[in-house]
This record gives sequence, C-alpha cells and structure tokens, in this order.
Amino acid sequence: MSADCAEAVLGSHATQPTFASPLQAVDDLVDQSLITVIERGGEVRFRMLETIREYGLLKLEESGERTQAEAAVDDWAISLCTEAVPDIMGSAQLRAVRILRSEEHNLAHVLRRLLDRDDDDTVTMLAALLPCWMVSGEHIHIVTHFDLIERFLSTWTMPDHLAEMTRRVLAVETTTWGMLPRWHELPETRRVLKQLGPDSDDPFIRAMTRLGIAVIESEAPEQSPEDFARFHKLSESDDRLTRLLAAPFLAGINENAGEVGTSITLLEHAMADIRVDDPPWLSTRYRESLSQLHLQLGNFAKALEHARIALPTLNDLGDTVECRSVLAFAHLNLGEVAAAEAELDALSRSNDHDEAYHHRYMLLLGRAELALMRGRVDEGLTLLDRALGAGSDHAPLPGVPVSDGLAPWNLVSAAVSTAVRARCSPTEVDVKKRETVFQDARQKYLILLDKTERATAQQRGHYDFPVLGTVAFALAVWGHHREDADADQIPKLMALADKLSYNRGFPSLNWRALADDLTAEQAGLLESETYMLANLAPAEVIVELHECAHTLNELHSHTL
Repeated sequence: MSADCAEAVLGSHATQPTFASPLQAVDDLVDQSLITVIERGGEVRFRMLETIREYGLLKLEESGERTQAEAAVDDWAISLCTEAVPDIMGSAQLRAVRILRSEEHNLAHVLRRLLDRDDDDTVTMLAALLPCWMVSGEHIHIVTHFDLIERFLSTWTMPDHLAEMTRRVLAVETTTWGMLPRWHELPETRRVLKQLGPDSDDPFIRAMTRLGIAVIESEAPEQSPEDFARFHKLSESDDRLTRLLAAPFLAGINENAGEVGTSITLLEHAMADIRVDDPPWLSTRYRESLSQLHLQLGNFAKALEHARIALPTLNDLGDTVECRSVLAFAHLNLGEVAAAEAELDALSRSNDHDEAYHHRYMLLLGRAELALMRGRVDEGLTLLDRALGAGSDHAPLPGVPVSDGLAPWNLVSAAVSTAVRARCSPTEVDVKKRETVFQDARQKYLILLDKTERATAQQRGHYDFPVLGTVAFALAVWGHHREDADADQIPKLMALADKLSYNRGFPSLNWRALADDLTAEQAGLLESETYMLANLAPAEVIVELHECAHTLNELHSHTL
C-alpha cells in the first residue's frame, strides 16, 4: 500500500488510531518488522506478509472491529476509483493508470468483497478497473470477471444515477469479449447494455458502447458477412472516435482472416483521425498493432519504426511484452544480434499481465533463434523444447477453457520447432545425442501434423488463419528437407501458408530460404497453386489445408 492509502484508511473516523498520526502507526509497525518498506519508481510503499495480514484480520475479528476496518478500506478504494473514472479514458490517463496499478492488489480485494454482497459501489470500482486493465494490456483480468459480472447483474437493480458508470463497465467488457472466441455467452451483459444504449455524455464511452453493442449483436464477425458489414459501417461512421475504436477491431478481423495488408492500410488511414488530446493509449495501440502486422508480413524496418514509437508509452502503461517481442524478432531478422539480445533480456524482466506464460514462450523462441544464429544448435533445441512446454505447469484461469493443445502459442511453438529440426544436419548436433534428437524430431513433426488436422477440422468454428498458415509453412519446410512428403505437396503447403498470411517474423520460417531451394517444377507448381487459391475464401483455404494434413497423416500411418 502507499502512504496515501495508509493515511486515508487509518485516518478515517472508523478506525480511530491511538497514534498521533496515521503514518506514525505505520512507522511503529515497521519498527516491529511487521511491515516492510519498499521504494519503487520514487514512491515509498509498505508491504505486509500474508501471514501477518491473516493474523491482523483474526485480531480484528476478536475485537469486533473487522467490519469497521473493512468499511474504512472500502471507502478508500471507492474514493480512489471514483476519482480515477473521469481520467482513465482521458488525457490524464497515464497518471490514473499509474495510481490504480500501484494499488491493484488492494483494490481487487475490495472489488471481490463488494461483488459478493451486490453493493452498488461495485459498479464504480469496475468503471475504473476494467478500463485500466484494458489500456494496460491486462485483458485476462477482465476475462476472469466475466462470470462474476454476469452473476452480479442477474440480481442487481441498477439505480438511475449509476447508468453512466454501468455503461462504462459493459462497454469495456463487451469490446474485450469481442476479441475472443465465444467461450461462453454474456446474456445479462447483453440485456443491460441494450437497455442502456450508447447515449453517453462522454464521447469516448459513447463510441465504445456503439462498438460493444455491435459485438453483442454479432454471432461470428470473422465468418458472417452481415456481422463484418456491421463493423465496417462503424469504421466509416461520421463520429471520429467511433471510427478510431472500430478500425482496430475490424483490422483484427481482417488479420485473422489472413488479410494482413488490408489491416495495415486500414490502421494507417485511421491514424490520421487521432488528436494530441486523445488518451495516449489510443495512438500507442495503433502503433503497436502496426508493428505486429509489419513484422508478420516481413517488413522488419517498418515494424521497428512503429514499435520504437510505441514503447515509451507502453512502458508507462506497464505493458511492454508484445512491443519488446516485436523489437527482438525484427532485430533478429535484420541480423542485428546484439540489439535482439538486449530486447530479449528486457523481455525476460517484463511482467506479462495479459497471459500467465505468453511472454515466456516468445522469450524462449527468441532465445532459441538467437542461439541458432550463433551456431549453438544444442542450446537452441533445448530452448525450443522449453517453449513447447511453456504454460503446461500453470493451473487453468477462471473463465478460460482448459487448452486442448491447439492454442496459437502451442501451434506456433510447434511450427518453429519442426522447421528448425527439419533443417538441422547430423553434424550440428552433439554426437551423443544424434540418434535421440532425430527420432524426437520426427515424433514432434507427427504431433504437429496431427494438431494441424485437428485445428482445421470443420467443427471447430473458429480459426486463427495466420497461425494455421505458419503451421502449413513449417510442414512444407519439413517435407522439403526430410523428403517426407510428395514433391508436389511442398509448393501446395507453401501456397496455403502464403494465402493465410503466415507469420514471417521467425527467422527459421524464412520464405526466401525455402523458395530458392525449390526445383523448377516445384516453383511452377507454387505459382499455379498460388493462382488457384487467390479467389478462395479463407474458410475454403482451411478445407484445403485440412485435406493436405489428412493426406500426410494417412501416408505416415501406412509407413509406420
């Protein structure tokens, strides 16, 4: 907790401290080693061990003062959130985010307590915390509150004076929900948001609510032409902020459908609408998205340009993981090894708020690529094995389904691992490990092939097209270097990867290195396959990839 927090809680009438000042009481606890002092970013904070905290709660319970003490903490938390609400989506955003993030642990405790008792002030806290988590990249915290918010709304009667706060909460919740596969529905959120409508006095919330309503009215925007048209209409709205919020959402739909170039054009055009008094998060997220898209297409200099501009504000927001990943892989592809290593070192010190192990897998893949560039093949393979297992030791998160092994990070890690192992020659591996390594490589390839067939099955309903394209390219690399596929399968897999806008950000998935090694006949087949796929819809391309994977699986099942 901060000194301000201690002063607000201990200085309230409810707690009636026996010391001359609230901070004197804290100093006394420090002297007794019951509280430790930490200085972070020029701010003094106080920390209490969980065992001490539990003992303190027990003593409060025994004295009959726990209710009063918790009420004092609740009042402080509600007051802090109330002050932050107007700023969190305004020009003073960075200051509001810094204050809320510094007290996040304490605020989360209060929020859960208020949710449990259907307290009206729950909405005030959510109106501050959900936007804070959104702009600082901690989307997983929003996701884990989906069910709690649904339960709260199902029994809560909204007073008129909290309509605007409620609209803020639900606008953030629905726009976050819209970025995810439809793991579950939000019927109560849908009901209340449609009842409220978008008519907010705050132009930013009005725009975000319009987007949220479009989300809850859509079934599958990446697959339904009607739903896609709904978001496209918002991206061309007469309202500037509606256009600015809808454009990244539409760009995400396009990117997921393999239309990366279209996404870049859309974002670059929309950026002209951004003003200097807009929340800093807005322009920064545009830059971050553009850096990721350019990296994916192999435009490494442009990726660096956008990422470098975005990084300082992302650092203030506490969310540098994605940006540093882009910087590291852009440097790797440009052969700037020392700069890449520096970014990977910085990434290793980052806290990944958005996903419990996401930065670990990107860090491990980056360090594997770096080791391979330096000729340290054994080290690179070891790091790839660690990347394949990243996250398997984590408990499932509330509101997030248990992984079936087909999550994007699972598939990308397996794709890079397969491509690297395909290219490895026996002389590059420690002689004592050769037989095991190459048996293991084939087993990992067969696992990836099985995952490809399952990930492209028609009943899945949701596909990440660039991720599946990345897998297709890795299968092509394996087939070429291991001669483990019909010669005409390799150009077909390459054409499928290109059509699905596979991720060219990994040095081991270099297009030119494989294309230049094709025979003249294969090069001709690649051209004809590319032409054939040009007018196919993304869903039809997935069917083609599924058939390829099935054919290869059948081939290997007969040769085992």
